[in-house]
Amino acid sequence: MENFSYTIVRLPIVYGIGDKRYLMPRIIIAAIYKHLNEVMKLLWNDAMRLATVHVDDVCAAIWQLALSEKANREIYNIVDDAESTQGSISDILGDIFSINIDYFGIVMSNLTKLSLSDTVSEINDKHMEPWAEICQQNGLSNTPLTPYLDEEQLYHKHLNLDNSKLKEFGYQLKHPKVTNELVKAIIDDYVEQKLFPKSLVF
Repeated sequence: MENFSYTIVRLPIVYGIGDKRYLMPRIIIAAIYKHLNEVMKLLWNDAMRLATVHVDDVCAAIWQLALSEKANREIYNIVDDAESTQGSISDILGDIFSINIDYFGIVMSNLTKLSLSDTVSEINDKHMEPWAEICQQNGLSNTPLTPYLDEEQLYHKHLNLDNSKLKEFGYQLKHPKVTNELVKAIIDDYVEQKLFPKSLVF
């Protein structure tokens, strides 16, 4: 490895235009609760850390690091300043879709560990059927977007990264925090592509 130049980057939850896997399932689930006219109740609590970064910053930071000798053989966390939590992200989704958010709390959520696979199946069953119905009503027959959650997405694991080294390198964030406008841009892009139900937004 002595003859190779390399830089290692660590990423948190990446969101932005084209996201299907990270924030998008949460966005879809929030939209489903708007359709159901129900409170969106989540496992754990609002304090769970979910560090974020916009895809624009991922691309720009990697490009700058790749061009710099100073970054050779270094490790950088590419993460925004938001210190995002499940609560801060859910509040944005609540504003966008005009829904109420609640949490089961640590004690009740810990009980799901006894049969987490069953819990995941129940959650997916609750969301997948109305999602299919909504897509059908909107004439969407083949969207890659889904509210399906893997078991690991429901773990109580804080995701927290420090971007101080990236800032010392000289990178300036384009999007320091997640905003309503940035999340709406993701949704609007998929609506325009006829991949997200227009009825859930307008």
